[in-house]
Amino acid sequence: MMKPAAMLAAMSIECSLKAIIAISKKPPKTHRLSELAQSAGLQLSGSKAETLGHLAAMIQLGRYHIDSNNTTRSKISPKGIDVVVNEVREHATARCRNVM
Repeated sequence: MMKPAAMLAAMSIECSLKAIIAISKKPPKTHRLSELAQSAGLQLSGSKAETLGHLAAMIQLGRYHIDSNNTTRSKISPKGIDVVVNEVREHATARCRNVM
């Protein structure tokens, strides 16, 4: 997968998680997706959590040109990204449905 596409997917996940958190409190100023997922009440484990970690590193790489996890040498599976994006979307839909 191209790095820009992975970075944009990661940023969309970040925004979705922050929207869920904003329902009840001010979202933290962080790009750490695992921290945001936990605050949003979304529990990911195994390969999903690993993919989330790689995506968080893509945000750092794209925004700040910092490769803290050697992400450029890691392979992020497009299927793994799809799985995580879908899970976040389903969680966001369920949480936001209660608000609207």
